[in-house]
Amino acid sequence: EKGYQVHGIKRRSSSFNTERIDHIYEDSHIDNVRFKLHFGDLTDTSNLTRIISE
Repeated sequence: EKGYQVHGIKRRSSSFNTERIDHIYEDSHIDNVRFKLHFGDLTDTSNLTRIISE
């Protein structure tokens, strides 16, 4: 393990389906998570800017 922190973007939907990433998904409310999932739209530049600035 190299200790990288990975960020992903998931579009908002009515259900929180993480079935395909359950093996790496960690609750973002826990300190020092290695995989951070953000909600947003890849086509919205202001949304991407907000995510990057976090």
